[in-house]
Amino acid sequence: MLRHLKISVLLGGDAVRYHAEVLSSGVTQGPWMFVLDTVEESQASTSSDWKKAHARAIATLEELSTTIAQTHEKDIIEAQILMLQDPTWLSRVEELSRTFDPKTAIWQSAEEFASSLDQIADPYLQQRAQDIRDVAVLWIQSLTNHQTVSIEPQTIVVTDKITVQDVLSWAQVPVLGIIVEEGSALMHASLIAQNMGIPVVKLPSAIKILSRQSMHSQILLNADEGYIELFDESSTGPKEDAHQNSPTPLYIGPVIIQGQSFEIMANVSSVLEVSRARDYGADGIGLVRTEFFFEAADHLLSLDEQVDLYRLVLKNSPGPVIFRTIDIGSDKPLAFLPLKPEANPALGQRGVRIYSQYPELLKTQLQALLRAQDGEQPVSIMFPMISTLEEWQFCWQMAHEVINACNRPVSSMRLGIMLEVPSLLFLIPELAQHHVQFASLGSNDLYQYVLAKDREQSTDHSSSGAFSFARAVAYASVKAQAHNLPLSVCGQLAQEPRWALLFAGLHMTRLSMASPQIPHIKAYLRDHMANLSVLETQVKDALSSLSSFTTWMTS
Repeated sequence: MLRHLKISVLLGGDAVRYHAEVLSSGVTQGPWMFVLDTVEESQASTSSDWKKAHARAIATLEELSTTIAQTHEKDIIEAQILMLQDPTWLSRVEELSRTFDPKTAIWQSAEEFASSLDQIADPYLQQRAQDIRDVAVLWIQSLTNHQTVSIEPQTIVVTDKITVQDVLSWAQVPVLGIIVEEGSALMHASLIAQNMGIPVVKLPSAIKILSRQSMHSQILLNADEGYIELFDESSTGPKEDAHQNSPTPLYIGPVIIQGQSFEIMANVSSVLEVSRARDYGADGIGLVRTEFFFEAADHLLSLDEQVDLYRLVLKNSPGPVIFRTIDIGSDKPLAFLPLKPEANPALGQRGVRIYSQYPELLKTQLQALLRAQDGEQPVSIMFPMISTLEEWQFCWQMAHEVINACNRPVSSMRLGIMLEVPSLLFLIPELAQHHVQFASLGSNDLYQYVLAKDREQSTDHSSSGAFSFARAVAYASVKAQAHNLPLSVCGQLAQEPRWALLFAGLHMTRLSMASPQIPHIKAYLRDHMANLSVLETQVKDALSSLSSFTTWMTS
């Protein structure tokens, strides 16, 4: 409803601002164009041969894949091709097509599969449901007279929703940014936009709002602060400068305040993203999601294949590298590594819990990581989804067996954990006593497990829920400092300026995030950390009460 929109008219009445939800950050400015659904509904436009349409849909994705250089983006397209090739889906469409027209058969079958995933309280599986719907739309478009809209270069696209295919195609035009009516920051289309540096915001009823704006021809899309401004090209326009979200690092090297170094690092899922991180001024790679290497290869990588990939990461990295061992299950199943179906995959066999079922998988990966590190520096490895001391001890024992078998010194590996399960908050002293050398706070999973809230839902970072999470982080920081355990942060909260400042005030000197956010966070920390003692006092005061925390987060 339009009455829920926050609108402010700027001085002079020549520009109007609408607040919007950020899906992919960045700032841009330019003319806009509408992209609306153009599928013809007439019966004459529909082919009865859904199998030919199915082949055309796959061909479309395969052609799109050949135009993409980024490995992670290719992986998503290839995963969608596999969805279309799923024999269970094809059988269901064939069954339904005996009763319904092809379009209804395709959509109803897709909804059956997608709805079953929607019922599971796991954001990743819910995103997989959205992927099913996306490819179903493509299949239906291949069945009908779907007219492809010609996208004008250097424009801001306004549409109801976006798919991965949309983002990848429009990036090649290129478009300046996207305003969408539906979606979340964690859906695949948004994650692709984030990696490709395309600003995206969600503005409900955007098409209706902008179709009434005949007096304005330009949009300032600010997906850093979450708003759009409409103005006329002939006017003075917005007072702030718009900039493209391009890899132009503003600050090379760690942020150093009063002799204390703060490293701002990148999260990556492919070798290509490592080089991209360097372009954005990353101080290193704080999280290598190794499971995506397996997903991209679509087979169980051999020891030698893994060694080659990990060496490329180390060679191209702008600084230190932390590898996370393969984190599969829940949202990240691998077709070649079968897992039993579970009622609640988010709380089932995922991360470290897979290793006891497939011990050779972990052993081979540890061997590859050890071999990939050619120099004298140890290879840094952390294990995902640790929830008990016993799970850590299993991983530690496996790592030391590999070290001994390879005839390497114990110092050749630096072993740590992802702190993303609440139970670990109360095991920090025991973990430190049992040789954990570092911990990385995985803010995405920890936030949703602490609050029992789907992380794709819109979150008010000044709410009492966010306050309780901040206090939990502060507790972890105090315990980690008391036991000389280095604690860093990786996840989306690390790229939120006020959260990043709060983490810095809690003695977390290494933050890892999406590469495009690095220049902004470095600049923000430099501008707001003149005195570390003052910052620590401010953070302590912010965590003393909910009202103080709200003031901190909104200032």
